[in-house]
Amino acid sequence: MNKCNKKYFRTFLLFLFTFLIFNLSAVGGFFSAEATVRYVSKTGQSIPPYTSWKTGSDSIQKCIDISFFGDTIYVANGVYEEQVIMIPGLSLIGQGTDSCWIDSRQLVTMQNAKTVDMKNNCLVKGFYILSSISFDYGYGIFATGQTGIITLNKFSNANVGIVLDGSSISIYKNFCINLRQGVNVFNSNSIVRKNEIYTLTDQIGTGIFISGFSDNYYPLIDSNYIATRTDGIRKSLGTRPIINNNVIEFMQYGGNGIDVSFSDSTFVYNNLILMGTGIRGIYNYNVPYLQVMNNYIQGRSIM
Repeated sequence: MNKCNKKYFRTFLLFLFTFLIFNLSAVGGFFSAEATVRYVSKTGQSIPPYTSWKTGSDSIQKCIDISFFGDTIYVANGVYEEQVIMIPGLSLIGQGTDSCWIDSRQLVTMQNAKTVDMKNNCLVKGFYILSSISFDYGYGIFATGQTGIITLNKFSNANVGIVLDGSSISIYKNFCINLRQGVNVFNSNSIVRKNEIYTLTDQIGTGIFISGFSDNYYPLIDSNYIATRTDGIRKSLGTRPIINNNVIEFMQYGGNGIDVSFSDSTFVYNNLILMGTGIRGIYNYNVPYLQVMNNYIQGRSIM
């Protein structure tokens, strides 16, 4: 290599090294690509980067705003009156539904209705999420990511507890009460399993609502307990769900246990539907290939 080429090569290496330093500083503040554990606490000193309970942020959103993909945020007990916008790849873990609350009831509006805006590849665990002062609006968690987990949370005071909008997220062991709709599954291949849903509002409510723009979605609705005033599980346009091992109990007359419509197929297996006479256990409207096996229905069965 001649002197001229060596000079340009050294210049290029210096430029490349400077470029790497700049970009690593922009995304992490240090050379390590390892994820960071951060903390939120009402008794913390709120000193960035919030890497201990002592220096923890006093706000969930303030902590998220300096976080990066792969980080984990632990949230101490307390009431956090805010709306939360997550980033992809974030784990947000509260200390339990009894005393770790995200409360947006004085903040949510019809135009800005999300208490927690969940992105791709995220985990949300261990929170009591209260959304709205009206059942006409307010979403506890609105999830748009393709992967992720929502587990061991409690939801109330919402139009919908959990909305899965084009996502394929696992919804596991959550508790929903006093809302109009427990889980809304839209354009989704999600797994909704072992949740407890009580739609005990004075309004019309549905435990789990499923829909999509096409039949190319296969959500699994499995082993949930639903207590409702109207529909337990309702499948509207599109999707080919498997609905199995659920228990649906009616708190008063009205609605259907499992209501399916407008797709080429739906699979309904091993469900227990408890109701008074006059309520339809499984109602089919325009699903030509409805497979129904081994369901136990107290009251009217299929129409």
